[in-house]
Amino acid sequence: MAFKRVEDRPSPKEIYNGRLYLLVLIAGWGGALFGYDSAVVGGLVDLPVFRTQFGLDNMTPKQIEFVGSNIESTYQA
Repeated sequence: MAFKRVEDRPSPKEIYNGRLYLLVLIAGWGGALFGYDSAVVGGLVDLPVFRTQFGLDNMTPKQIEFVGSNIESTYQA
């Protein structure tokens, strides 16, 4: 697969290299995986098994919110 040049202005050949495309691909996948992990951790706190395992069933809603936000903050750090 080759990339076509659609502009006539002279561009240096150094900007059309595989290393740049690989870097962009890796950065894109890194962002996608980070977003996926954030969604999984955010949704995990709401699962009944998670609530039972970590004793969130016996807490007040304010305590559950505090623990859930600490879990998500720890993941983000």
